[in-house]
Amino acid sequence: MDPNALSEPDGFFSGHEPKRIQLREVPVPGVTWAPIESVEAFFGKRDVRLVFSQLEKLYLVSWESGAARSWELSQGDETPDFYAPTYIPSPLFSPDGKWVTYATDQGYQGFVMNVENPALPSWRLPLSAGGLFYNTADPHFVTRSGSNAVEWIYFANTDGQVDFIDRCGAFDGYTYRVALMNDSTLDSLQPTGLPGAFRGGISRDGYWAGTTYGETGLFDTRDSLPPRLLAGRAQKCNASMNPFPTGSLNTDFLMLLAFGGTYQSPLGPIQEAQHENLWIYSKEDLAVWRARTPGAGYYRWNKPEWSTHPRFASAVAARKGEEGQSWNCDLFSVKLPDLANARRDTLYEAEGNLALGKGRFSEGTYSHLWIKP
Repeated sequence: MDPNALSEPDGFFSGHEPKRIQLREVPVPGVTWAPIESVEAFFGKRDVRLVFSQLEKLYLVSWESGAARSWELSQGDETPDFYAPTYIPSPLFSPDGKWVTYATDQGYQGFVMNVENPALPSWRLPLSAGGLFYNTADPHFVTRSGSNAVEWIYFANTDGQVDFIDRCGAFDGYTYRVALMNDSTLDSLQPTGLPGAFRGGISRDGYWAGTTYGETGLFDTRDSLPPRLLAGRAQKCNASMNPFPTGSLNTDFLMLLAFGGTYQSPLGPIQEAQHENLWIYSKEDLAVWRARTPGAGYYRWNKPEWSTHPRFASAVAARKGEEGQSWNCDLFSVKLPDLANARRDTLYEAEGNLALGKGRFSEGTYSHLWIKP
């Protein structure tokens, strides 16, 4: 497998071009948002934004001006005509909070959208280029600072479950990138040299990339070695790389969700039920942090995502007594200790939770938080 090769596009016309859009300020049905007093007590007096998806709907929520305000970002035309719209997985903010990138279904079509001022017209740009449609799964931002600052959007051409292929020492598929040139323009598609679909993103220093679903892998971009496979190759999901600043000691840390079993920590083995904890793993294949389910009223986590701020993450938690129901979750933010330069020989615990939204969330609700530094 040649990581620098571009696979041929599928050949279907996507029907999507850069488009000027107007976001609609709408309430989110069945959801009660945390008051600004609780948000400020939990995050400090920082601007806070949330992007989340409910099936084929994508929303932005902001507490920047006080009480929560919500806008619908989805336009209803994201999925190509030959597929029925079903859901929008893993929407993500850019580090500055001005852009959101997302894909439909398993990556049939990806976009980047300007959300700097939701009340004003903005741009939505398709990631597939030249009028053609090809998979743009799991898009995420990689920012390069300095005199030639570039905002890249990295994405994979591999949809569905991603497994490690022993015979070639890599994950299936290829990872590509496009540069965000301005509000209405993306540069041409480029191969990245990453030998797989790195769903968890790339650390800010560019050294580590992570993925998980079939297996969990950490890839050191500075060498040509195969990925480090974690947790005995047991199934995990919802990987997200740390947002630590460049120069931090622990830029290999990867957050994920487990399917139950025994997990190794610096303090010894830990047994858990399915989705009972959120975990952070290190390159030594050790769990160095966990967040237990938020109180007696909840029985499991789903869809965790590390925020743009290293001290916070978001996830939905399923309510006890509503097992099997479709809309049985509340949406939480979890507070982490400062792990950027933390010791690697201990197991840290979460420092608290905040129910950002209560009511009509499902176990398939994806979310991401932008918190102003």
